[in-house]
Amino acid sequence: MIRVIVVDDEPLALVSMRKHLNKFDNIEVIQTFTTAKDLLLEGPTLDFQVAFLDIEMPEMNGIEVAQLLKTWDKNICIIFVTAYRDYVVQAVDVQPFEYLLKPISKTHLEKTINKIEEKFQTKIKPL
Repeated sequence: MIRVIVVDDEPLALVSMRKHLNKFDNIEVIQTFTTAKDLLLEGPTLDFQVAFLDIEMPEMNGIEVAQLLKTWDKNICIIFVTAYRDYVVQAVDVQPFEYLLKPISKTHLEKTINKIEEKFQTKIKPL
């Protein structure tokens, strides 16, 4: 089972992403966060391999959150999920695993999950 977290300041985006991710048997969304502050409080105690991060957020943006997560565990797969293409260049600095544009396309998400599957050598199938 691949354990993931989702961080997005938009509650509806969190619900939508969780719904999409729950369609995959070997993906377990262990926690969602609407603020970086909440992630900072609880995140260090969580065991996860993948983080789906919005970029445009108040307080700390997703790129800053990704940098922090990499200090916790350099092997965490960072997947940026954003409506803004403009951040691609900045996002490259934290070496994200993938960059998904909102609204999330089912096809693009499936390709991303397949890449995660290959990385973790786990069988992931949509429900």
